[in-house]
Amino acid sequence: MAQRNPFNLFGGGNSPAASVGRVAVGAMLVTGTVPAGATAVCRKKVGSTVTTLGTATVTATGAASYTLSAAAAGGESYGFAWTLPGESVFTAVIVGLGPAATKFTVGASEGSLVAAITGLDAGVTAKSIAPNDGRLTLNAAGNAILVGLTASSVGTKAYTVTLTTGETFNITVTVEAPAAGDPTRWMFAATRLRFPTTTGTFPAAGIYQVQSFFIGTPDYPTTEPRFFLPTFTQTTGGAANAEVAGANVINYEGLSIKVGGQWYSCPTAAFAIDPSTESCGYLLDAIPGVTLPANSLIECRIAFNAASGAQVWGSVRANDLGEVSMGATSSLAAALTDGRTLTGSNGLARQFIPGYMIAKGWDGRPVGLMSGDSIQAGANENSLTGFLSPRGCMGYWQRGLDDNTQSKRIPFGTIALEGSRPSDMANRANWPRKLDAVKKATDANGGKVPMTFIGTNHGTNSATVADPYSWLTGFYQRCHDEWPNTPIYHSELLQRPASTDGYQSLANQTTTAPDSYNGGTSSGIRWAANEIIGKGAPNGDPTARARVDLATDGKPYIAGSFAAWRPIAFDTGNNRDKLGVVALNTTLSADIASGATTLPLSDLGSVQVGDIVIVNPGGTGAYDSAVRSISGNNVTLAGGGSQAFTAGTKVTAAYNDRSGLHPGPRTHIKIAMEAVVPWKQFMGWVNAAVDPAPLSLANVPWASDVPGSDAYEGSAYLTGRRKVGRTSTAPLKDAATATLPTGWTRDTSNRTIILTSSIPAGETLISDWLFQDDWSIRIPASGGTPLNLTFDQNVFKPTKTKSYLIDNRQNGNTTVTNNTVGGSIADAAGSPMTFLMHPGGTGSGTYRFNAFWNMPEDHIRLSEGGGTVEYNFCFGGGQSQLEDPHYDTIQVLPNVVPRTLKGSIVIRYNYFDMRRGIGHTQGVRLADIAAIDAGVTITIENNVIVDPNYDISFSSADTGTVVRNNYFASQPSPSYQKSGAADFGEYLGPIPSTVTVYDNFRLETGAKLAFERNRPA
Repeated sequence: MAQRNPFNLFGGGNSPAASVGRVAVGAMLVTGTVPAGATAVCRKKVGSTVTTLGTATVTATGAASYTLSAAAAGGESYGFAWTLPGESVFTAVIVGLGPAATKFTVGASEGSLVAAITGLDAGVTAKSIAPNDGRLTLNAAGNAILVGLTASSVGTKAYTVTLTTGETFNITVTVEAPAAGDPTRWMFAATRLRFPTTTGTFPAAGIYQVQSFFIGTPDYPTTEPRFFLPTFTQTTGGAANAEVAGANVINYEGLSIKVGGQWYSCPTAAFAIDPSTESCGYLLDAIPGVTLPANSLIECRIAFNAASGAQVWGSVRANDLGEVSMGATSSLAAALTDGRTLTGSNGLARQFIPGYMIAKGWDGRPVGLMSGDSIQAGANENSLTGFLSPRGCMGYWQRGLDDNTQSKRIPFGTIALEGSRPSDMANRANWPRKLDAVKKATDANGGKVPMTFIGTNHGTNSATVADPYSWLTGFYQRCHDEWPNTPIYHSELLQRPASTDGYQSLANQTTTAPDSYNGGTSSGIRWAANEIIGKGAPNGDPTARARVDLATDGKPYIAGSFAAWRPIAFDTGNNRDKLGVVALNTTLSADIASGATTLPLSDLGSVQVGDIVIVNPGGTGAYDSAVRSISGNNVTLAGGGSQAFTAGTKVTAAYNDRSGLHPGPRTHIKIAMEAVVPWKQFMGWVNAAVDPAPLSLANVPWASDVPGSDAYEGSAYLTGRRKVGRTSTAPLKDAATATLPTGWTRDTSNRTIILTSSIPAGETLISDWLFQDDWSIRIPASGGTPLNLTFDQNVFKPTKTKSYLIDNRQNGNTTVTNNTVGGSIADAAGSPMTFLMHPGGTGSGTYRFNAFWNMPEDHIRLSEGGGTVEYNFCFGGGQSQLEDPHYDTIQVLPNVVPRTLKGSIVIRYNYFDMRRGIGHTQGVRLADIAAIDAGVTITIENNVIVDPNYDISFSSADTGTVVRNNYFASQPSPSYQKSGAADFGEYLGPIPSTVTVYDNFRLETGAKLAFERNRPA
C-alpha cells in the first residue's frame, strides 16, 4: 500500500520530507528534494487553489525538478507532492466464530454432523454448549457440533458455545421436518433390475418368448410404474466404452405385473425394439389402475419375439425367486395375463428384462442411483443361486440400502457394470447409453431426476492408474454435469491382498505397490484414493479432499462417504490393507472327483454359509467357491473344481475370492450390516416409527405402571408411548396342531418345531402362533442356506422343561418383534431361557417391542452373532433361592470355545424391572465373553434397569464397550452384596481400561453415578 505525504508541501522548507528551493519571478525551473525512491508531481498554489502541473523528474538521491510551461509570477507558490512505494503486512479477513445459524432434519441419528465450527485459532477447541439439553453435543476434537442423544422436535432454539479460551459465540439451530416427497414425480422404485451384460440367440423352437421376473417395492405404496427396455448390452472386460448396440430388432409384445392376484398390463402397444434407431432404449407407458403395495415382491412378465438365431441381449442372474423363461413357435403374449404356469421349455438362458422401473408415490426419503463396478454389482452373488436377499438384492450397497430392520429402506436404480473404471468416465462418450437411459426418466419428470443421490464404489479398476485425485474428480465432475444438485456418496475401496496360505494369517498376505497402505506414509494408489474420499473414517471425514474441493458448479465433489473395508480388515490400523481371517485351515477327509461340490472336511473351523472356500490354495488346480450349505463336516459349494483332489488336500476359507478381489456372499452381507446400515443411521435415514428420545426421570415407567400379577400379561406400554408385546388381534394358531410352513417339521415327542430345509423366498414365517405346553422352535445349523427369519406377534407360555423357546443356530438375520413371553414363578423349577441366537455363528438379530413376564432365566441370550436389542419390556423373574439361580435379562455368551463375539451389539431403550427376581440377578451380563473380533463393539444406552444385584457385569475381553445415559435403581439381595476390588458400584468388574462409562444416573433421584471411565472430551 503506498504512503502519501500531506497537502502542505508548498514554498521552501514547508515539509521535512520534501523541499523546494527559492523560485524567482520569471523562473522556468522548480527544484527541490523528495525522499529517495519516491515519485513526485509539481503543484502550483494561487490563493487557496491548488493545481497539479505534471510529473517531476526525481533522481536516485531524491533531487526533484520540474520545468514550467510559463514563467513564475508573483503571488504564486510551488511545491512537490510525493508518493513513496511500500506495503503493509497482509491481514487475513477475520472469519468470525460460528456459524451463527445452522439446521438439521428431525430424526437425525445421534452423532450426525450439524455444523463445523469456524474461526477457531490454532490449539483452540470448543468445550461446552448451553443449554445442555442433550439435543446437541460436541465431537471429540471440539471443532464440530453433532446431534445429541435427546430427540429434537421441529423448531428453532438458541445455543451458546464456549471455547477453551473462554470466548463464546451464539448459534441458532433450526430442526426441520423431513422433506415431503412429490408423489407425482417418477422415482426409481424397484430392486432386482439391471442393464444387460451378455447376449444369446433365439432357438428355432423358441422364437416367441415369455419371461417372468420379480421386483421388490419400496417402503411406501407406488403407482403408475414405468419400465425401461434397453437396446444395448455391455461387455465386462474393462473396455473404456463397454456399451454395444443390439445386433437386430426384437419385437416387444407386452409386459404385465401381478398385484393382489390380478394381472395388470402395460398399455404400450406392440412395437419393434430397434437399436439402429434408438441408441439407449424405450421408456414404456405407465401401467394404470394399480397400486403396488409397500415392501412387496411383485411378479412381472414380458413377452417378445425375434427370428431364429437372432441376438437377444440380457443378463445371466442368480435365480432364487423362481423366475422362468419359456419359448414357443407362436406368440405367448396371452401368458402375460392368463395366469398359466410357465414351464421353462425352450426358454432363453439370458434374462431380457428392463433396466429399471420408475413409479409415482415418492414419500420424500432419499432415492439412489448406483454407479459402480463388479463389486457394487454383487460379484460372487449375482451369478450364484442361493445367496440373494429375499428381494433379489446383491452386493453390499444394494443389501444395505434395502435393509429396513435397522434403518430406512432406500429405493434405488443401478447402472453398475463389471469392469468399469472411473478413470474412463470423465468422458461422456465412454458411457452415453446408460446416461441417456437415465435421462429418459428425467425427461419424463419435466427435467427432475428420478433420484436424490448417487452411490458409488468406483476406484478398484483404476487403482493402477496414477493420480487418483484426477480420475476421481473427473468422474465426479461428469456426475455433477449430468445430474446437477444431486449429491454423491462414495464407499471407500476394499483391500486387495494376495495370500499364500488361503488367507489364514497376516504374515502370509502381501500387497502390490498400488494396493499397499504402508502405514499411511506414501500409500499406494488404492489407499491414496481412500484418503481423498473419506480418510478412512467409518462414516467419512468432512475434511477429506473430495468433500472440501469444489466442482465447477461450486459444490463439493462428494457429499459423504463410508469405509466399506473396515468390517473385513485384519485391523483398522497399519494392517488395513490385509483381510481378516475366517478360521478354516483344514483338509479334505476323503477324495473328491473333478467337479465335486460337496467337500468332506476334517473339521469345520468357523466357516459359515456364504464364505468363500479355497481348495488347494496356491497349488495346482486351486479353485474357490461360496459355501451353499453345511451338514455335519460336509460343506457344499456353489461350484466345483476342474480336477480331482485326494484326502489331505488343504482347504481354507476367506472373506474374498482367492485373488483377493471380490467379496463372498457373507462378506457382502457383513459390509452391508456393519458399514452401509450404520452410515444410513449416521445420515439420519432411519425409520420414524421408533421414538428415539432418551430415557430420563420425566419419561421412565414407574412402579405404578407395572402390573402386579404373576400371570401372563398380554402386552405392556414402554415409557408411556409404545405398546410392546403382542398387539395383533388375529386368532392364535396352536403350535401343536397348526399347519406348518414349507421347510418346517414337527417333532411331537420333543414338542419342537424344527426347520429342516431352506425356506422359499418371500414366504411369511412364524406369526400369530401360540407356543404352550412346552412347545418351542429350533433352527439347526444344518437347516439350509442363510435365512432371514421373522418371529412376529407370537405368544410363548414356557414351563420348566425347555431350555430355549427359540433356539436359532443359523447364520442369517433374525427379527423378533412384538412377541409376548409369559412364565410363572411357581412353575420355574427348571431353567428355561427365552431366545438363544446364533451360537457358533455370525448371524445378526433384531429384538424389538417384546414383552417378557416372569422368566426364570435369561430373556434374550446372544451368542457369537451380533444384534440390536431395543424397546423391550422385561418384568420379574428368578427361581428358587435354593437353586442358586443366575437370572440375567440380556446375556451375551458365545457358545463355542474360545467364546469370541463376532458381531457388534446394541442394547438400548429397554425397561428391565427385576424386582420380582430371586437369586443372583444381572441386568446385562457380559461376563462370559472371552474375546471380541476386531471392530466389534457393544453399546448399552438409554435403558432403565431396576433392582438387579448388578446392573451390568463385565469381563476383561469387553474392550470397546460404551455404557451411557442409563438409569439404575439397585437394591442388592443380602446374600449377594457387592464387595471386593472388582466392585465398581453398579458394575461388576473387571472393567477393561478401554471401556467407556459416563452419564449414567440413579433412577430415584436423577443423580449422576460417580463411576466414570474414558468420558469423551
